[in-house]
Amino acid sequence: MTQGAMGAPGGRSSLYWLTTSQQLFQRYRGTEDRRAIPLLNRALLSRDPLIQAEAAEGLALFGDKASIPLILEACRNAPARAAGLIAASLVYFDDPAAQAAVDQFLPEKEARDLRERVRAGGRPLHQ
Repeated sequence: MTQGAMGAPGGRSSLYWLTTSQQLFQRYRGTEDRRAIPLLNRALLSRDPLIQAEAAEGLALFGDKASIPLILEACRNAPARAAGLIAASLVYFDDPAAQAAVDQFLPEKEARDLRERVRAGGRPLHQ
């Protein structure tokens, strides 16, 4: 896949992907339309950590466990602070590798607070 001038997939700018991902989230939020999953997986390839974090949260909203390795890869390739933003979505997956990554990429207090949010019924994308 080609990278654009600003590091986004397909020759598009990061602003394009941010706008597109926000539109996708609005369109697919609450619909459980799984056609968004390949688009969100693609957004994980962006070099913009905000786009990656939004995509990871969208995948968590769908509960798409098949995307966990892609989210983990995005975390490993991101700078430390950005990796935490991306990894926060992994707290919503009932998966040992996802939970280990939460502990690896997030400060202990933040990981604990996120897990408490999940126990209280919190959902990704501030739902």
